[in-house]
Amino acid sequence: MVKKCLLTLLVFCGWIGMSCANQIDSLSALLTQQEGQLRIETLLAIAKLTPEAQQWLIEARTLSRDIRYQPGELNALIALGDFYADKDQSRLALRHYRDAYYLNSADNYSDQLNTILMGLIKSSFNARVYEESAAYLDQLRKRAEDNQDIATLAYAYKTLGRLHGIVLEDMPQARQYLLEAVNYYQEAEQPEALSSVYNNIGITYLNEKQYESALFYYEIAIEMAKKYQAPDDVHLLYSNITSLYIDLQQFEQAMRYNKLAMEQTALHQREEMLAFDYLNRGLIHYRQQQYALADSFTLQGVRLAEEANDLIRRSWGYELLKDIYKVQRRFEKATYYTEQLLLVKDSLNSIEAVRQLAEQASERELVEAEQEVARMESDAYRQGLIRNGIIILALITIVFLGLWINRNRTIVRLQKQELDKLNLIREMKAKEEDFLREKLQQQERTLASNTMQLIQKNEMLQDIKSNIDDLGESQSENAKVQIRELHRTIEKNMNFDDDWQRFKLHFEKVHSDFFDKLTQFSGLNSNDIRFSAYIKMGLNTKEIAQLMGINASSVQKARYRLKKKLNLEKSTNLIDFIQKI
Repeated sequence: MVKKCLLTLLVFCGWIGMSCANQIDSLSALLTQQEGQLRIETLLAIAKLTPEAQQWLIEARTLSRDIRYQPGELNALIALGDFYADKDQSRLALRHYRDAYYLNSADNYSDQLNTILMGLIKSSFNARVYEESAAYLDQLRKRAEDNQDIATLAYAYKTLGRLHGIVLEDMPQARQYLLEAVNYYQEAEQPEALSSVYNNIGITYLNEKQYESALFYYEIAIEMAKKYQAPDDVHLLYSNITSLYIDLQQFEQAMRYNKLAMEQTALHQREEMLAFDYLNRGLIHYRQQQYALADSFTLQGVRLAEEANDLIRRSWGYELLKDIYKVQRRFEKATYYTEQLLLVKDSLNSIEAVRQLAEQASERELVEAEQEVARMESDAYRQGLIRNGIIILALITIVFLGLWINRNRTIVRLQKQELDKLNLIREMKAKEEDFLREKLQQQERTLASNTMQLIQKNEMLQDIKSNIDDLGESQSENAKVQIRELHRTIEKNMNFDDDWQRFKLHFEKVHSDFFDKLTQFSGLNSNDIRFSAYIKMGLNTKEIAQLMGINASSVQKARYRLKKKLNLEKSTNLIDFIQKI
């Protein structure tokens, strides 16, 4: 222990006056001479100095597990949880915090349990495992009450309030927890944390449309945020109050707070927030039927969102522009922004799918890295055994019984390794099946989303077409020519073949062999196959009519003809038959 303390002191003294890179190099050089617990502590120290800490932490954890040094394994697990949480890989973070929790529970390292529980709460909340998050929160709260830990109690009640407000949508209960958090933060003398708590209380009242109470808490939150210099909180609160007054149709007040939000953005040079401010201003003018101003401010907000590649605010801006142009009967622009909105929603779906795939890939890489470290440690261990065996053979070559025992031990170890390898293969196969199942579910969601978007687009265009036809009956000849031109533009956008090809592309990803099975039935034309695919999707008569550009009675006739071509008996239900293909 004395040797360890002296060496650790030497390491820390060596840090003084050195750059971070030199510290890492010095510590790495020490590793070549270190073993056991001292090596683990050095690995953990290196991990704290570099953003690429993963490899050092994995080695520290593996070595700790091999020599049964549980404090080192616990610290490595907590640090790995923090590493993945910082990279927004919530499921990987949750996995390591869970391992730390079980290790901590077994050996009762209670001084680190609060840190582990907070990591579990945050990562499970972000991973949308809300029941688990609630269970850890309850445990953290009880520990804080037993230890009279006021600051931790404040955090627990604030997070419970968010959980009940955002997930359970139980606003009275959420408020009760948040008010408890206010009391504990005041008792713990942490008033700088109160701004976000008061903001959350205001949101609970806003969700219940209790506007006066919401405004009261928003104003308190603004005072606290200004006092403790939290400009982002001030901007958020001004924006929340702007939305509140828009809901109340008190546009003068809404405009006032929108201007305050813009001033806050300019004062602290937070240009990434400007897009939201401009879109809010566009919404105010739209609600006041000031369409030219609404158009101008919304376009500026969309431009800023496009420059920042902010898909959420782009989606909101495109939807607002679509509504503005639709009210003004500028149907060509309304159609254009409807299509842009659909493209952005497609991109959001794709980004979520890519994020999930990336997290799965990271998890696989982590498993492979752990296996590689374990293999290296195992190789070193085997080399040590061989060295010892040579020494024993040189000293006592006549002890055949000892050699026989050693041989059998080696056989048992190899059999165990083989068994471990088989178990690992089974685990990897199970994970691969989970990955494929999740990928299929994502494709099904994308197919359903795209289908509904196509239906909504065609329905909107059909409504616009009908309105134009009604207008054409009472207009001059020159106006009728313009209306016919709009009519052709709408017909061009109602390209059912393009819609079918887009639908077919996503459909085949989910039901890969459906069309092949249909070809076994002779006499089916392309419309029959298309009609069958929409039935397979579970679409109703109205939705199929929208997608195929026909009326509801034609859909019924097509259903009768298809049943006849499939040679189905009268008692056989066509929909059930197609669903089973």
